[in-house]
Amino acid sequence: MGFPVLRTRTTGNVPEDRARDDLASSLSALVRTDFMRSFLSGVHVQDIALAVGSQSVVHGLGRQPIGYLVTWSEGAAPSFYLTDSNTKRLTLSSTSSSTVDLWVF
Repeated sequence: MGFPVLRTRTTGNVPEDRARDDLASSLSALVRTDFMRSFLSGVHVQDIALAVGSQSVVHGLGRQPIGYLVTWSEGAAPSFYLTDSNTKRLTLSSTSSSTVDLWVF
């Protein structure tokens, strides 16, 4: 997956232009890290109905995930943890019932 190179406009204000160039360079370097490539190429899995116990969720990432973030929840405070994962699924163990959205990366 290719990521665009960040470009800045020249304002004529040397300190401001230098600061913008430094920021663009730092952000470009960050985006090129393996972690950020994985994070930015993640998938948003929505409306996962969690029940007490263990359940499998298809993530659609096409590779082994390295993590996930909860982006939305409804119901009881989500209390769950990852017990297993592979290139197709996450297995989550929940201690409460809730509905969540996950960003899987």
